[in-house]
Amino acid sequence: DDMAAGKPERELATARAIGRVEDEGWRVRKDGSLFWAYVTITAVYDGSRELRGFAKVTRDMSERKRLEELEQSERRMNEFLATLSHELRNPLAPMRNALTVMQMRRDDPAIMQRSVELIDRQMSHMTRLVDDLLDVGRIAAGKIQLQLEHLDAAEIIAHGIEAAEPALIEKSQTVQVTSDT
Repeated sequence: DDMAAGKPERELATARAIGRVEDEGWRVRKDGSLFWAYVTITAVYDGSRELRGFAKVTRDMSERKRLEELEQSERRMNEFLATLSHELRNPLAPMRNALTVMQMRRDDPAIMQRSVELIDRQMSHMTRLVDDLLDVGRIAAGKIQLQLEHLDAAEIIAHGIEAAEPALIEKSQTVQVTSDT
């Protein structure tokens, strides 16, 4: 691809113009295997400043590249775990609030029923999160493929507001949602 795009000629022209050029990228060994290389091409002149050729030094940087990729993968995994931890905690607050309301209002069947329904939905949400976590492992192992799916945003918003309802009531707060749909 580099040869077809004229990269070697451009590198030689740059080395001729400014004395040297450096590049880093994938290269192909004589046996056909790929390796990550750091390449320096230096113009070589004789005593009368006549261009005689070029010196090319290629350093195999595959190990360094592999370590960088491992570090990047570790950072992504840490970010994923932090997000997952947060997402797993999110359903706990509404469940705790619902239980508190149930303890305070044991004599109100309507509140008890709404609280039980909220806890049930939040438990379902946590179950889906754990299932998603298991799916991530299956995806990483190549045992499952992702499929796009449309979601009803209004339903998601309504469930979020309902999950926060006990805290909203306690603080005499309301949530108003406006939508173009």
